[in-house]
Amino acid sequence: MRLSSPECCELLSDLLGRGLTCEIRMRGKSMHPTIRDGDLVMLRPLDDQDLRIGDILLCASPEGRLFCHRLVRLSKQGEQRWVQTWGDAVPWPDRPVPLTSVLGHVEAVRTPGRELSREALARGFRRSLRRRRLGLHVPGLLAARRRLLLRRSAPAEAPRSASQ
Repeated sequence: MRLSSPECCELLSDLLGRGLTCEIRMRGKSMHPTIRDGDLVMLRPLDDQDLRIGDILLCASPEGRLFCHRLVRLSKQGEQRWVQTWGDAVPWPDRPVPLTSVLGHVEAVRTPGRELSREALARGFRRSLRRRRLGLHVPGLLAARRRLLLRRSAPAEAPRSASQ
């Protein structure tokens, strides 16, 4: 079953709504390097009293697409609470979604050779914030900046004369 399918969204919503934990294999690169393509993610039911900026949440977009991104903002409009998330490797934040669209909370990430707890995932958030402040969050931007700096610092070639 594909994570993006409506059946998967319904199944995860049902399981997490019953208070069960789930483990799913993630696909995509939007949370790289914290969550890599193919990593196993342990999800637990949402406890909205325990939400912290930097937590990784499993959300359903209005289009029914599931995604795991970091919580960057909590807000309230009237009686409705909203969350805004942001993928570590994405240059812009997601559109805010109602808190009711949050299906679960990432408790751990498992890969052969490593396991990241909620605390370790929070350290990854601090690292991604530093990268965003430096403007390094766009994949390939650092390499492009290095090339530009190398071109600027390279000695200019002497002009060639027509006789050469």
